[in-house]
Amino acid sequence: GKLQTSFILIGIFFSATISFSTNVIVPFVMKTSAMESYGPLSIIIFILFTAYAIFKHHLFDVRVITAEIFALAICVVLLAKLLLSNGFYDYLINGGMLAVAAVFGLLLVRSVIHEVEQKNKIEAMSVDVKKAYEVEKKAKEELERLDEAKSQFMMATQHHLRTPLTALKGYLSLTLEGDFGPISDVVKEKLGFCFESTNRLIKLVNEFLDISKLQLGRDILDIKETSIVEMLKDIIVEVQPEADKKGIYLTLILPPEPTSLVMADAGKLREALYNLIDNAVKYTEKGGVKVELQFVTKGRNNCAMVIVTDTGIGMTKEEADDVFGRQFERGKEAKKVYALGRGIGLFITASIIRAHKGKIWAESLGAGQGSAFYVELIAKK
Repeated sequence: GKLQTSFILIGIFFSATISFSTNVIVPFVMKTSAMESYGPLSIIIFILFTAYAIFKHHLFDVRVITAEIFALAICVVLLAKLLLSNGFYDYLINGGMLAVAAVFGLLLVRSVIHEVEQKNKIEAMSVDVKKAYEVEKKAKEELERLDEAKSQFMMATQHHLRTPLTALKGYLSLTLEGDFGPISDVVKEKLGFCFESTNRLIKLVNEFLDISKLQLGRDILDIKETSIVEMLKDIIVEVQPEADKKGIYLTLILPPEPTSLVMADAGKLREALYNLIDNAVKYTEKGGVKVELQFVTKGRNNCAMVIVTDTGIGMTKEEADDVFGRQFERGKEAKKVYALGRGIGLFITASIIRAHKGKIWAESLGAGQGSAFYVELIAKK
């Protein structure tokens, strides 16, 4: 560094000044050589300043010390040669050689110091990066822990909700069937509404419970060979009345001689596909919904592709990208068309499909131009 260079230069300056004074100025002015014997002692000043620079700065850096010792050794030899000069011209030549050696030695030392400083900076940056990584890792672990705690809390809450709801449903069913005595038609109608609402609440609680289990990585699927063709036919039959009520078409297109078996949890997969098709019908006011089943080969896998296409309200690209997320917020148009939607049906659908190691995505040309939903599952070979 600059401070170290200053000490070396100061040492050279004082040593050279004393040597020049005892070997040249004093003999020339006083006409005596009595002081020449003290000239070599000036090298001690140079050694002291140089040693201070070495041990004060970069004491433990071997490369810097090696470069400094090498430069110092050359300067010491040349300085000794300068001090033992016999005449003015000899002194001038040796002094010039010492000056050149000192300059080149300093340049060498400074280049080594610069290299060492760069290395130290890189090592410091590496340490900072490692520390930042550790902080990020700890933060990630903490977030995962909190997320798991939240999911555990939700599961516990949902379990406690499901128990009284199931009991309520049972008592309502017994009352409607007359087990507690006859009831009037008006009361029966009202209790029927309560029974349906309780069913919907139980279904909602079960959906949330499944989501919590999936997020915790728990295996809630009972995988078996399942006929996706029969499943789609049953769903179409169930949703058809809603389509007829709205005056829209609902079409199922099956491939000729389909290999209909997929490896899936029949109940959960049916719930996912039902959500997709029912959702398409709910948000379509004109035109209709087309459900198509295709079997394709991707790499080594045979895949079943379910495509649900509607002529409904459509989506922007941003909505299509986020439609299966937990934070998805239904648009104003969707709320106008179907005010009772909870906005979590597609998230549940996506969670189930991904738990089956399948793929799901949505496409749309924009608002008012309909949507297409794609589900890809592994088919049985």
